[in-house]
Amino acid sequence: MAHFRRLSVLFPSKMAKAPCYAQIRNILAGLDPVEMEQAFRLHAEGLSRSEAGDLKQLAVDGKSLRGSFDALKDKKATQLLSVFATADRIVLAHVEIDDKTNEIPVAQALIRDLKLENCLFTFDALHCQKRTFEAAAAVGSRVVVQVKDNQPSLVGALENMAAATVPAETCASSEKSRNRQEYRHVEMFPSDGILDLPEWDDYALVALRVYRKTWIKDTKTGGWDRREDISWYITNEPARTAEFYAAAIRGHWTIENRDHRVRDGAFAEDASRIRVNPGICARVRSIALNIFRFNRVENVANEHWRNAMSIDRALAYNGL
Repeated sequence: MAHFRRLSVLFPSKMAKAPCYAQIRNILAGLDPVEMEQAFRLHAEGLSRSEAGDLKQLAVDGKSLRGSFDALKDKKATQLLSVFATADRIVLAHVEIDDKTNEIPVAQALIRDLKLENCLFTFDALHCQKRTFEAAAAVGSRVVVQVKDNQPSLVGALENMAAATVPAETCASSEKSRNRQEYRHVEMFPSDGILDLPEWDDYALVALRVYRKTWIKDTKTGGWDRREDISWYITNEPARTAEFYAAAIRGHWTIENRDHRVRDGAFAEDASRIRVNPGICARVRSIALNIFRFNRVENVANEHWRNAMSIDRALAYNGL
């Protein structure tokens, strides 16, 4: 209310006075999700810093808006599939997943709709599907995807190949924090034509075995719990180094750490009980998060507090 005149100059409207909470809610609920998404994608494209010629790495993953369920209307929580530029930490696009379908065909349709060339899409094991590779190849992009037991014949072929051959290249890395230490070892196998699985020959040009050893500190006892696991990945992006693939695999999880967790922690997205058109507010949160990232903000919660103290700070952001 105190800044209504100033905001009316910066963002012209026909409103004679500042809207109340209920009016803002009704305006947002009445927006067209398709038009909102189109506007969002144009804005996100303008914030992306990747230069032409770079292989842009994009993580694709879904998230439930947990508080959007409506028990009275027997409506499940809305699911939103997002595309996240891991280098810029910019959300590029979303699409809502209908109750009658799942992430797999929605992700494939989204890749075709975005038409993003020279990109490397990264996925979890749910998307280890030939059609996902085909959708990316159709727009001139590539895929790195985890392989799990949902593709048992492929897992078996990868393990047999590793038993009979040696990796062409390896790399190792480690990370330490106060309560967690992790060691990772990545082995790269050029697998084109040697998997003895012809139906995957066009997609599994390179196979990657990732060995992780993790120590997690038990804050109650002070001891360290040790965990080990081995994961397989395949990609149709050939002629890269083991370090490149290791960074791409690690980079995929930035969509969890730098998008999903931030949305729940700083924006309280899971706690939101908006049930009418909840995808609109999710996109508004993405716009705010993208502007923060574009302005090199690291601590989003702290930035919220600072902006509440001074509207001048909020209006000074680049990318508004």
